[in-house]
Amino acid sequence: MGREAPRILVIRLSSMGDIILTLPVLKALKTHFPQARVDVLVKARYRDLLQGHPQVDDLLVLEEGEGVLSLGGRLRRRSYDVAVDLHANLRSRLLCLLLSAGKTLRVSKRPLHRRLIVLFHRRSAPRIHTVDLYLDTLKPLGIEARREPPRLSVRSDEQQAARQFLADHGLAGRQPLVGLHPGARWPGKRWPAERFIETGRRLIGEGRGGILVFGGPGEEDLTEEVARGIGADAVAALGLSLRQLMALIECCGPFITNDSGPMHLATALGVPVVAIFGPTHPVLGFWPLGECDIVLTAGVECSPCSLHGGRRCSRDRLCLRKVTVDQAVQAADTILEERS
Repeated sequence: MGREAPRILVIRLSSMGDIILTLPVLKALKTHFPQARVDVLVKARYRDLLQGHPQVDDLLVLEEGEGVLSLGGRLRRRSYDVAVDLHANLRSRLLCLLLSAGKTLRVSKRPLHRRLIVLFHRRSAPRIHTVDLYLDTLKPLGIEARREPPRLSVRSDEQQAARQFLADHGLAGRQPLVGLHPGARWPGKRWPAERFIETGRRLIGEGRGGILVFGGPGEEDLTEEVARGIGADAVAALGLSLRQLMALIECCGPFITNDSGPMHLATALGVPVVAIFGPTHPVLGFWPLGECDIVLTAGVECSPCSLHGGRRCSRDRLCLRKVTVDQAVQAADTILEERS
């Protein structure tokens, strides 16, 4: 690449889960090129996700409302040797043209392969994880890296603030502390709220343990509904910053969630996950990578029916309704037994 300390820019603008899955790429780059400067470009709303990450030299952000030409000019002045485009959409392609790096590497998302899986509901297709595709992008640099779980960490002051939150809400010292995330970007990916409620009730006996129910913007009503339904041992964790969310999820185990960004966040924090998939499917490449993570999917004949879960369903979300509370409780109990 010319320089002993090459300058490398990794581009993945959004969303939470996709950015988290780039972390093995950052590790591979730093391992192969210890002297390299590795910068990462994300949208402003996700900047806190990689705050202080040891494998990120400079975290760059696409500000809300900023144009591609303005950002491209900023990036060009940094004189990158390599651009690694892990987003591969029109905007990231234009940015790569504008920054004029010596070499541009771009992920192959295999869109035809994934669309055929959805079109023909091929649940038996070979499973290729998104992390594998990201790491394959580095092969022209001579990097052959094996898939591994992404890893994030929380600062000690953030951990202390999380402990204070639990104390303020009567959950200090309560074990097990189970995390529930009933939301998802697309409503069609959400396991029924009443099943999250029943799962929480069955996992936590009176006075034993506690439940944190997490929800993001727009999920306030759902989050509060689930917490109220479980009862006094459940707390709705709302209005959190991204770093607060990370610190509180780190306190949990297991973390029961739909296919979503917080699913990957929990895995990256070392928290074992019970992940519920419906219209999407692990075969599409986004299953959680933790050693103890458990994926629940009904395997109905019409699944997967969507790349991202936004497609309207004519079968009243059969793929989600067929995932039972018994399955979720059993998976959570399995994790709790392994951690005891």
